[in-house]
Amino acid sequence: ADGASGGGVGAASGRFAPSGAADAAARAPLHVLPLHALLEPAEQDLALAPATAGSRKVILATNVGESSLTVPDVAYVLDLGLEKLPFLDARANMESLLLQRASVASARQRAGRCGRVGPGLCLRLFSAALMPAPRDEGETRVAADGAAADGGNAGWSDGRLPLFTVPEMQRISLASLVLKAKLIEPASSAGCLLAEALQPPDVAALTAATAELVGLGALSAGGRAVTPLGALVAALPCSAQMGRLCVLGDALGLGRQGALLAAALSLPDPFVLPFRDKPPPAQPQLQPQPHDRAAGGGGGGGGGGGVPGGFCECALGEWQFAAADVLAYRRRLELFATSGSSEPLAVLAVHAEWSRLLQSEGPPAAARYCKTVHISYKRLVELDCLARELAQRLAAQRHALRLPPPAPPATPPGARPPPCLL
Repeated sequence: ADGASGGGVGAASGRFAPSGAADAAARAPLHVLPLHALLEPAEQDLALAPATAGSRKVILATNVGESSLTVPDVAYVLDLGLEKLPFLDARANMESLLLQRASVASARQRAGRCGRVGPGLCLRLFSAALMPAPRDEGETRVAADGAAADGGNAGWSDGRLPLFTVPEMQRISLASLVLKAKLIEPASSAGCLLAEALQPPDVAALTAATAELVGLGALSAGGRAVTPLGALVAALPCSAQMGRLCVLGDALGLGRQGALLAAALSLPDPFVLPFRDKPPPAQPQLQPQPHDRAAGGGGGGGGGGGVPGGFCECALGEWQFAAADVLAYRRRLELFATSGSSEPLAVLAVHAEWSRLLQSEGPPAAARYCKTVHISYKRLVELDCLARELAQRLAAQRHALRLPPPAPPATPPGARPPPCLL
């Protein structure tokens, strides 16, 4: 079992058999099932259902499997020690998912997923040196009175895991949170409701988030009420800015393109560097030549007839690897130049070609295309799934609010969005 979407918990369910039943268990058929937040309830129920007789169930889960739900028959947990959480990019004022080391609390929570109804085993696939010693953890708790502001989230100076995960209020934009708080308590300000949190956000951050929502049109003047646009945006699993992009695209008859742009801007960069299947050439060992030894070791001036050739071979090898790295960006730059000098539009062009190949020639052809342009096939699948989720939730919320239907498609599905959407 392995973690899915960057650092979840891989759990294999079955009987804990430390002795002769291991061979029989290894021959049992495997049922591999995903478990993450974007799954429909019926698909999540498949992962939660007990394994059939004579088979073993393997669940590839994100960190939703830590505490959000419990699979009762899990006997083994494989923990990669990673987690992917949203963080705010202050320069771009956008949220993005970042892969990082999990906290000690998360590691212990994952270990608690196994052995719920019987003996269990948790295998942590990272060094034990990353976990703090009990003595160090006790000292941190004693000092918690002075460091309660960060809750021990700063981590350790020697690279060990932090004790706790950074609270969400301290690492993401508050715009979506303020919008949801206004939906819960329309008559009061969002600050009154959020002040009841264990670590309430800063007043300045709340003020900035409210002003941002007013500028987006999600709140009325002064932040007094949620507008119909805000009600649509609040139902989408993305930031308020990306939600407004989806709604705007839908209103212009460009719902598919708007959802794809929002998904591309919400997910990490899909472009990847090619993997080097050969190590870089080793530095040549310089051996003194016979005439060098006769001249006293060939010091100073420029003896050693074999030295220039050795250095040339090493430099040539390094140049070849450097050229391969540069050429990896060639297709990306070509897509950037032909897509209006825009990274999101370049991703949109790649997705359109990938979708065409996937439908006409099948997954192998789409995978070969991804390798040609140095883009992650898995990331394109995530982008496509998120775009579909955004479009479906927007349509459902529009129907729930009894809003008029969106405009008909203004351009073909694979066409470039017009400047009005950009």
